[in-house]
Amino acid sequence: TETTLLEALVSEVEKRLDAPLPLRGVLDNPEASRVMRNLLFLKIRWPYRQDNGKGLCNYFFSDRSYGKEPVDYKAAGRQPVDYDVIFTELASRFQSVDEVRGARQRLELLFQQAAGAVGQASL
Repeated sequence: TETTLLEALVSEVEKRLDAPLPLRGVLDNPEASRVMRNLLFLKIRWPYRQDNGKGLCNYFFSDRSYGKEPVDYKAAGRQPVDYDVIFTELASRFQSVDEVRGARQRLELLFQQAAGAVGQASL
């Protein structure tokens, strides 16, 4: 039901692979599976989630009754960033520029690890 989040995460890995994510490359390789699982666990382990309790459950109907709130980047002293879709889907709240930077670095590391493990599994 998390199509927007999943599409954004997979898209970032595919950009680094410069190819579609090979399902067998993930399922047949324990390291690739572990790294992809870490990426997907962001949904429940995201340290920048808003404190209001929203974000873990997803309203999966397409009627837009319960849309995700946009991230308030002004509170962090920045304009929206390249991972805005992911940050929005993870119900992020940033208190500083350093938190935005840390969140971006966390994502970058996970995307690089995923692409590396999947790329190795596909050889």
